[in-house]
Amino acid sequence: MLNPEQIQIIKNQIEILDGQFSLCAEKIATVPTIEPKSNTPEEERAHLISVVNSQKPKLQGVLKVVEQTLSKPGLSARLELQHLNNLGQLFTTMRQEIAQIVEDQYEAKLDMYRQEIFKSIDIILDPIDMLIPAIRQEIVHLERFYSRPSNADISVLPEIKSIVEKVEDREITIRQFLNGYIDGNENIRGYNELRTLNGQFSKFQFYENTPEAYWPINAKYQQICKTIEPLLNERKAEPELESFLNRVRDKEFSIIKMNDIFEADAFLNQLVKKVDKRYCYRKAVKSIRSMLVEFEELQKSLIIYNEERIEKKEKALFSQSINEAEKLRLKTILEETKELVAQRKIPFSRLDMIFEKLEANNFNIIVREKDEDDITIAITPHHEKKFGRDILERINLIIQEIDFWYPEETKNHLFQNLSKITKKIQDDEPIDKNEFLTLMKKYDKEIETNIRKTYPEKARELNNVLMTFQKTFGGKIDRQRLERRLENKEIWDSIHPVLKNVAHNLSILSSGNASIKKNVSKFTFLKIASEELNQLLYDLAMQTFVLFDGVEGKTVTNMTNILSTYNKFHDINALWGAFSYYIRKTALPNVAVNESVILQMTQNPNCKSYLAKNFSS
Repeated sequence: MLNPEQIQIIKNQIEILDGQFSLCAEKIATVPTIEPKSNTPEEERAHLISVVNSQKPKLQGVLKVVEQTLSKPGLSARLELQHLNNLGQLFTTMRQEIAQIVEDQYEAKLDMYRQEIFKSIDIILDPIDMLIPAIRQEIVHLERFYSRPSNADISVLPEIKSIVEKVEDREITIRQFLNGYIDGNENIRGYNELRTLNGQFSKFQFYENTPEAYWPINAKYQQICKTIEPLLNERKAEPELESFLNRVRDKEFSIIKMNDIFEADAFLNQLVKKVDKRYCYRKAVKSIRSMLVEFEELQKSLIIYNEERIEKKEKALFSQSINEAEKLRLKTILEETKELVAQRKIPFSRLDMIFEKLEANNFNIIVREKDEDDITIAITPHHEKKFGRDILERINLIIQEIDFWYPEETKNHLFQNLSKITKKIQDDEPIDKNEFLTLMKKYDKEIETNIRKTYPEKARELNNVLMTFQKTFGGKIDRQRLERRLENKEIWDSIHPVLKNVAHNLSILSSGNASIKKNVSKFTFLKIASEELNQLLYDLAMQTFVLFDGVEGKTVTNMTNILSTYNKFHDINALWGAFSYYIRKTALPNVAVNESVILQMTQNPNCKSYLAKNFSS
């Protein structure tokens, strides 16, 4: 950003340059000899005067850019680069036109005017850094990377330094610096190519932000880590949380480039997902949930894709000689990709992979990264063509049903084998298709016989609890009572959306629509309704419980174990029983009796078995 003193220097010099053009035009008008081209001397004289005078209006445009754009804070790197490129090109053309006149009209002795004009242009450009801070920041990263001894053999730093010096000395334009140029017989590579070598930056990433731009998001990341660390430390005996604790304690990690944001965002989302299920009632978890929203808002402002390059690549792909089926598959992949680009959620490396595969006419592409423990098959256009979407969707549904309903040990045993096969399918490795389909039919039949037949009853149970909940808190006084009890006047802001979504999915299940007549078709809606209502009641029950006097330490741990088990096995009746029991109580004088009461609320065999095996009061 230019400061007022620099702007004044530029403004003064523009006035001087304007006068120099006038003097040059006057000199051309009075010299006795003009060398004509394909016209008369006087026609050429008039043309030359016109060329010189045409430079003067351009100077007002330069002044406008300097005063209204380059001097303003918060200017986007994209816009700044565009203006700098235009300025550089304008003055380069200006120099060329004046130099050509001086050369063509040697007898007119105009070289003194050329020198003064060029000197003024240099003074105008001197305060203007033709390399935006974003590019300089990238060069710092590149210097750090190539300065490592292991990268010495692949270093392109000499090339980068050479073109940096040339653009700073005004020997080449910004456009030449970025895109490369021909110097004699040598093809000089531009910065846009050099920055992408050896996996350092993606061509689909715009230039880096300045270090200062990352301060707010770094502060938010550290705030989340600091907020959740005590809880993770308290629960470090839980294997799933121990790994998160190590990362949260890592004070060395810092967001210094865009790629770091993707890494941090993935970690924070995994962290919130893990702790939210079991410890949603803790204030720290509720806090980091809202902090994550703030983090992702900052992320949207810092992740900058080279959308022009993406659009060009898309057009090039559609212009390839491909059939209609391939065009449809291409469209499917690109639409999902563009959606993630709009959300600022897709890493640059993944964009590189997607477009590289598409260029090779390979449609086996997973656009959205899956969780590590998700063994379902991401249905790419390639898999759809090879297996058929209906078959793959049914296989995924079976896997999801096993994951949702089966006890941990049974599920893990089944998934050991299944995960190997689905990974092979995902990676397009050969499998015994008939054997796999036979296995899935076996699971399908077992689920149909033992689980799916219960779906209508499970939907009724959920609906009964939902209606009872709504009736219990149907009045304003009742809702205010819950607010006071939980010491949270905004509690209904989080409850209402859940109830609305649960009611929506249950209404679909009870609609009698032909598309969900079969029990297998009910699972998707039943799963959403069950997960959300169970989680809500678990959260409310635990929030209510921890506010009783004398409840702390092992007592809270025990109740977390009991109620999270009910949540784990989707025991909606037990969770509603616990919540409604606590909401009626004003005190818990006997903790042991309380635990016994809550333990007796479940009739779910999986809950009873799990608690008998894992819970000790």
